[in-house]
Amino acid sequence: MAVTLKIDRDTGGAGIDFINNPAYRVTSWAPAVATRRVGELGGRGPYGEVVEEMTLFIGATPSPTPSTPAQNLSRLFSLMDQAERWSRGERVAPVKLVVKMTATSPELSAVILGPASPGEAMIELPPRYGDAAAMGALDPVILRFRRSALWLGDSETKTTPTGANPATLTATGFIPRGDIAPLKIELLNISVPQSNRGVNGFILTAWFDKQIVVIDSESFTDTADTATVSDAANFAMSGNVKRFTPDTSGGPLGFMDLGRVNVAALVDLNFARRWGLFVNCRNNSATNTFYLQPEAREYYNGGRFIQFPRLAIPPTSTFPQWLYVGSVTTKYPLKSIELWGASDTNDGTLDIDSVVLLALDNPDTSRAIALTNNQSFPTYPGDLIIDHQLNAELTPLVVFDTVDEFTLNYRGDATIFATAGTVAACLLATDGSKWRLTNNGGSVQSLAFRITRTNGYLTLE
Repeated sequence: MAVTLKIDRDTGGAGIDFINNPAYRVTSWAPAVATRRVGELGGRGPYGEVVEEMTLFIGATPSPTPSTPAQNLSRLFSLMDQAERWSRGERVAPVKLVVKMTATSPELSAVILGPASPGEAMIELPPRYGDAAAMGALDPVILRFRRSALWLGDSETKTTPTGANPATLTATGFIPRGDIAPLKIELLNISVPQSNRGVNGFILTAWFDKQIVVIDSESFTDTADTATVSDAANFAMSGNVKRFTPDTSGGPLGFMDLGRVNVAALVDLNFARRWGLFVNCRNNSATNTFYLQPEAREYYNGGRFIQFPRLAIPPTSTFPQWLYVGSVTTKYPLKSIELWGASDTNDGTLDIDSVVLLALDNPDTSRAIALTNNQSFPTYPGDLIIDHQLNAELTPLVVFDTVDEFTLNYRGDATIFATAGTVAACLLATDGSKWRLTNNGGSVQSLAFRITRTNGYLTLE
């Protein structure tokens, strides 16, 4: 028998304890086990919600606060009704099923989400309900409800080393797990850019550092159409940027070689075959649109080239900006990246400071959260927080926490999971005319991530 088995709520009244309250007993229950979602749209996490069915005995409560079986049934109904109201978005506390199997087991909880299907009753009464008063009990009562896929238990927190933006930083020392565990990610003590009073860019997460690879543009080979130009005043990664000066003598969209970089020593050769590419670039023309067409080259198979999607960089801003180019899938490990560029006219130049590769093979951990914030924030430093909130809210939390919490606009799936003993993260952000995030324009920010992993369980332990 379990040490703890109860339906509880954070606030709003007492729950029901099936172990210590003699008025309630679970006489039969086979805990459900979640399975992978069939589709990729909707839901939070890779596992679908499950339906639990319990057979209950509901009796009377003796003195000093006596209650009848019908009154105790009403308490159960109140809890289940609150669970459904919470799942519909009403401002009530969530209701959870809480279980602790043994004295040494972790206490696990899952959120109750309402009926098994819309309109279905969660409580089924016994056929001889009218005899409850004479018998002093309701037996059997069938309780059927839908709950979240994961049982959530204890948590552990690790902090990465500090590194100058946009370094890839890795938290190590987590206990590897078979079941996925949701993550709370905090970017510590970040100063909001003074140029735009917001945070624009991406937060990337992956399994380990070779799955988030930051490459300085100076690592690319020089070509006839590029030059190395100093831009230390704007905090380019190495003090210089790669400048593309177009030559459209061959006609518009004639792509020219902007250089190649070998990445075999930098990237994950064992597990990664699907790569997303980000570029930190600046269009120096007020009228001309530039185009990038990166190519990935495989390590084997004769060095086959695979093209990324073509990226248009319109003259909407003369400031640096991080852009997502797209992704490719390779059969063999990645060997090199080559950039090709073109433009509509000969006007202006295109500067590239760095590119970043993100391995996308692990959909639970490999994420790119796009931050798109134009609202004005206070100038005080604070923490940028991405919190799954699986046991507390219907949606994840993405905020800048300083003198107050300011909600951030974002795109992407902010419910992030992990199973391995490490988690890598990286912030891609610019600061007005600066290529990298700065402290009030004075120096490049050195940042660290604090990562809290809440252990998830598909089965009770």
